[in-house]
Amino acid sequence: MPIGPSFVRFIHEELEAESFPLDRLGALDSRTIALAKTESRTVLGYMNEMARFCEDAVDDAGGLACCDARELNRELRRELHLSRQPPGYIVPIELAGGSRDRPQLRVVY
Repeated sequence: MPIGPSFVRFIHEELEAESFPLDRLGALDSRTIALAKTESRTVLGYMNEMARFCEDAVDDAGGLACCDARELNRELRRELHLSRQPPGYIVPIELAGGSRDRPQLRVVY
């Protein structure tokens, strides 16, 4: 089963949960979505940082069965990440929100 339709549905649900328009990340074509590897050390660093955050959150909740995945995703979008770009940090929800002080996110195919 292709991952695209499930992925797009999940992204749309999360955009709605944040009161963003469904086209906030541009038009998502489920037929063009595929998993890919990255060689970006920055991306890998962010992914490792988020994995540690998730491990701690699951432990704090008393295990995976007790963890609220939707709330964890919400918290991840508000987690501060260090950056080499001024001002030295990013907050994902601010990027997606289109803050004037920050570049907007976009999906790259």
